[in-house]
Amino acid sequence: MVTIRDVAKASGFSSTTVSIVLNNAPLARYIPPITKKKIETAATVMLAEVDSLITSKKYPEAAQRLEQLVTTLAGTSKEPEARKRL
Repeated sequence: MVTIRDVAKASGFSSTTVSIVLNNAPLARYIPPITKKKIETAATVMLAEVDSLITSKKYPEAAQRLEQLVTTLAGTSKEPEARKRL
């Protein structure tokens, strides 16, 4: 399962910073735009993996990966903003 830590490792930032950015927490206003961009890019790359699985007709794997990513990116937030980014 993909976790905040996976996105953190891919982006090079702490899991705390990734969580703040992906959940658009109030502290996100203190995080530089370049950092936000790197974290969002890392998450986007992970979503691209799902697209490649779908293209190669590996539907069960794609469904599992997408479920993991959605849980990681939106399931941790109660804020509608996190869901809009997906």
